[in-house]
Amino acid sequence: MELYINAMASSPARLLQQFIEDESSALGRGERGAFYPDNHHLITPLIVRAPRLLSEEDRVELYFHLLRGNVCPSIKTEGEFELLRAAHARVLPLQSEGYPVCTLPRARGLFLFGLDDRGALPDEPPAALASYIGHLAFWRYADSFWHMPGMLKKRAKFVELAQDGARLARVRKVLLGMRLREDLPMATCLWFWSFVFLALQDEAAGAEVVDKILAEDVSVEDGELIRSCLLRYLAASERPGLAARVEARP
Repeated sequence: MELYINAMASSPARLLQQFIEDESSALGRGERGAFYPDNHHLITPLIVRAPRLLSEEDRVELYFHLLRGNVCPSIKTEGEFELLRAAHARVLPLQSEGYPVCTLPRARGLFLFGLDDRGALPDEPPAALASYIGHLAFWRYADSFWHMPGMLKKRAKFVELAQDGARLARVRKVLLGMRLREDLPMATCLWFWSFVFLALQDEAAGAEVVDKILAEDVSVEDGELIRSCLLRYLAASERPGLAARVEARP
């Protein structure tokens, strides 16, 4: 309650500074701060105003703590995107630590910025503001579904999205670069299946992704659930040949 009262009394610049200070202190303890969860409704509208409220150094700090908390901000200028990239570079060493220090999914950072703590995506152009905006829009769509049936009903939209060759290639590369045991929070993670659904709309990309998934080292329980979900998505994508390949695997 005290944090909420103090936040309500703070100026916009001070509110962002309180967030930075709280997160910096929490990071020193290997934790996430308590200020953002209590005040996110006040902080979120101010992020776009950060260039007018904070110094460049403080904005890098702001973006760093947002990213490690899996909040990927909308950015308006190339200069601001460079600060965001600098913040993302600081997140990379934390990705292997996971929750609570860093909750940004490795695949999300890889998709948005083209690199993670393991390296860069092959044969991709340098990260730029325009590409970040486009990738962020797709990720938000991919992460917007509440359940698989709702996603599967949108097959026509995924067919349309897969017509963008650059998007399809990037999704494919992210999927092929994942280590499911480490990078997939749960077997039914919907952003992951959104990526798979997109890849399956192209037969060649779909075949690569299916082979990748089948070759992954996961627990028996997760493997069975992933296989069941994969067959469901293959049926919706009208890929009987790939479904037969999955069913033939022991």
